[in-house]
Amino acid sequence: MASDNTSKVVAETSEPQKIRFNYLKSSHYRDIHVDGALGGLTPQGLIHMAVFSERFPIPQLTTQSLIGGALGQEIKEERVSREGIIREVEAGFYMSLDIAASLAAWLTQKIEEAKKVQTIAESKAGEKAGGAK
Repeated sequence: MASDNTSKVVAETSEPQKIRFNYLKSSHYRDIHVDGALGGLTPQGLIHMAVFSERFPIPQLTTQSLIGGALGQEIKEERVSREGIIREVEAGFYMSLDIAASLAAWLTQKIEEAKKVQTIAESKAGEKAGGAK
């Protein structure tokens, strides 16, 4: 995913046509599991995408019995929890149309690669299952 600025930098040099990119993880870097996304256009015409993960709610409050000073079982009737499924919005991304198109192309390429790997794995699993008779 190269931006137009990268192309200009490369074109303006008389050096051989190559450029190195150094990747550094910021102090805010983290891996995020993504179950979905939502978003739209900003007033400035950027594309906004917020990614979320889904999970069942964790209890807000639990009560457990005490038996001789030792912790007993949870009293389920006294559990306080949210209803439904939690969609925890993990991060928001703002990008130009060009970057969004580049990201879409990159994702499409990775999807095709993953499908090929999955097909090969399924084929090998089928061969093993067929040979185990």
